[in-house]
Amino acid sequence: MRVVAVELGLAEATVHRWKAQELVDRGVKAGISTRERDELAAARRRIRELETELALVTQAAALFEEGVRPKATYPVIAELAGQGFAAKRCCRILGVAASGFFMWRRRSPSPREIRFAWLTELVRAIHADSRGTYGWRRVNAELVYGHGVIVNRQDHPQDHAAQRPAWAARTTQGLPQQGEHRDRR
Repeated sequence: MRVVAVELGLAEATVHRWKAQELVDRGVKAGISTRERDELAAARRRIRELETELALVTQAAALFEEGVRPKATYPVIAELAGQGFAAKRCCRILGVAASGFFMWRRRSPSPREIRFAWLTELVRAIHADSRGTYGWRRVNAELVYGHGVIVNRQDHPQDHAAQRPAWAARTTQGLPQQGEHRDRR
């Protein structure tokens, strides 16, 4: 064995392990064969993949429970990718084309999205300045008379509660959420 190891330029222990494994593979010696070891490694790899997918689906389900609309699937995928999941795997599990997600991620925000983000922050600031006492009517009055900002139903943050994360909804407790309407009689 020493001669073979020198000829191959390997350590003698390596050649010894190869010989022992060959005896196991032929059934002469007890142990795990190379084929069984490969199958075991493949099974472990598959288990890791399934555990990752289960964690991903669990995280996605938690995000969708917060009221994510179908149009807001890309931000959910971006959040999951930020948590360490592969973006392509997230897209596959959530049934979205990966190319569409990557195109969405590369795109710059539209003027409407920029205005919506600015308006949302402004509403939060007004609400916080009122120590949480202003409702939507006073917030709207402060926007119009205090800041000169005209807000219609389409770009008012209170109408897009389902598009905001759960923490944003908790910061505007005095504002009515989507679907809440008071009787005006």
